[in-house]
Amino acid sequence: NTNSELMESLMYIRKAIEIYPKNIQYRLLIAQIREKLFYASKLNFDERLAAINEYNEILNIDSTHSTALYNLGRLNSEYFLKFHNAEAKGPVNRALNPVTKNLMFRGKSSLAYDKQNEFDNTRGNFPTASYEKFAQEAFSESEKFLIKAMHYDPSNELIYQEISKINIFNGSPEKAISIWDAFIKKHSIGKSSHLYLGILFYLTHQYDKSLEEFERSINLMSSEERGNFTFNSALIILESELGDQIKIKSKTQLIEAISQLWQMKDPLILSRGNERLLEHYYRVAYANLFFGNSHIDLTGWNTDRGEILIRYGQPLNKVRYMQEIDDPKSSKPRTEVWDYGDKSFAFIDPMKNNSYQFAQPWTAIVPMNTHDEVISLRQTKPEEYYPKFDGPIFDLSYQSYQFASKNKSQTDIFLSYEINFSDSNTTKEKFADGYDVGLFMFDNNFNKKFESKKTVSSVDNTSDLSVNTLEMSLLPQSGNLAFEIERKKDKGVMAYHGKYNVKSFSGDELKISDVVLASEVETDQAINGAIKRNNISVLPNPTKSFSKNEQLFLYYEIYNLTKNTNKITDFEQKITIQKKEEGGVINSLLSVVGLDKEGKKISLTSKYQTQEKDPQMYLQLDMSKYKPGKYVITVTIKDNKTGKEISNQTEINWL
Repeated sequence: NTNSELMESLMYIRKAIEIYPKNIQYRLLIAQIREKLFYASKLNFDERLAAINEYNEILNIDSTHSTALYNLGRLNSEYFLKFHNAEAKGPVNRALNPVTKNLMFRGKSSLAYDKQNEFDNTRGNFPTASYEKFAQEAFSESEKFLIKAMHYDPSNELIYQEISKINIFNGSPEKAISIWDAFIKKHSIGKSSHLYLGILFYLTHQYDKSLEEFERSINLMSSEERGNFTFNSALIILESELGDQIKIKSKTQLIEAISQLWQMKDPLILSRGNERLLEHYYRVAYANLFFGNSHIDLTGWNTDRGEILIRYGQPLNKVRYMQEIDDPKSSKPRTEVWDYGDKSFAFIDPMKNNSYQFAQPWTAIVPMNTHDEVISLRQTKPEEYYPKFDGPIFDLSYQSYQFASKNKSQTDIFLSYEINFSDSNTTKEKFADGYDVGLFMFDNNFNKKFESKKTVSSVDNTSDLSVNTLEMSLLPQSGNLAFEIERKKDKGVMAYHGKYNVKSFSGDELKISDVVLASEVETDQAINGAIKRNNISVLPNPTKSFSKNEQLFLYYEIYNLTKNTNKITDFEQKITIQKKEEGGVINSLLSVVGLDKEGKKISLTSKYQTQEKDPQMYLQLDMSKYKPGKYVITVTIKDNKTGKEISNQTEINWL
């Protein structure tokens, strides 16, 4: 397959065609040789056109020849991929644009806004001409030949793959899916076709079907292919996460680390699949199908463009620049620029064979230094992902509260959330079919420590608010909490994932639970959606927002008070209310209650004696005379027997 061997082969097949000019097999062979020559050297730039001429000659002999029709469709597809979103750029005139001039000599502009607008800067003031009209002509030609080929050879799945490719690139995946439907009913398909369908379903937001297709493709891959698709491609991200540690880990450890990586980044545990892993499959499949080149043994995920796609996904904008005269001997190769808004990347194709590489200022048509910037970004921003779900994303107010458990080694955790039906994003209509809710806790290695999933079949139609509470008991630890809701009707999603620290209430030291801001407290009477602690029901207000027309309660628990000889505790409770701003409360509050010595806080002090060393405390606050604003409420408990103090606080938004 060297250039000289291909040229010698071409000489012999030409002689054969002179003897048998209508021999289609000979003409197919010469077309294949010409295509190989095109990729063997960039000086053979006219060989692809010669291959097209050979396929047309075959059609002159047999207009129904499906192989020639397919190859003409495929080659026109390559032209479409080359010229779609492409612009011709005249020679660089450094005097035209000072920003571009800066870029030319410094790698990037020293202007403050350059990083933000680097993509726009690539356009400069150069004369440009869009190739889009030519690209769409190539698309139409490709589609025409492929549909004819499909008519004469309906069982050739390569034809369907090529139709998929041009429709994916042209932004019309639905068209390709409809073409596949009839084929799949009659034929089984291979791993590449499953990849195409995975991409098509992903682009049309059919995520469950997309995952099924990718999994089918993976199962059909060889062990080497599967290793590249699922393991080596993930190392691109994992290497940035682990740093030098990756060098000392065994393959088994790396496989486990990759599994933890995807589990950690799963945005919706309630769903059947892992949306982040699905996005990775999509990125790898797209890179393999569009950035690879079988002629030069180039695998798409392992290219520079493949790396950026795997890390950051599809760009917001993409443009390919070519010089006004696309001379294969030109010192300025085609340059592709990807824009992500906060960052841009440039790639060059020096061999004109789709083997794009990171650009440096002196190598590309546009002077961007992607080669050096990527080195930094691999560490500072190794990857980027914005979740995609079947339905819309909505928000809810929620709070977690921690108390001592009856099992002294554990902690009781309550997570309360409020659905506000007056919000347009969370109306009763959208919750009419109920919803799934899940609460999950993982340790720092993302081993699951707790899972609770349940379905709420209906919502209360008598109120504009619905408060519900989830409960779990865990050992004290740091880890990762996930709280998720998925509506049945429209697949709307609310998901919170974040670090979480479970407190310890064990031991004999004086301790206090979290402070709950509640809208209702009842003894010996259950409240729907409330926190239930012994005989007390506490209905939290997860928004922490109250007005003077609403009841405001504080609830908390004290642990390990010391009893005197009469088996009675003696403690002092101080409630401090302070404006959440430097300098303390505002003057108009001075008339409400007394001040501390600095005149910055309002304190309410009470003394208690109880028979319980772990009393449950609640009280109602009247803030009706307070001005609207954000306040910090601090509860301080002093054990008069030991002199020890403990405190906890919460914030309130007073409306």
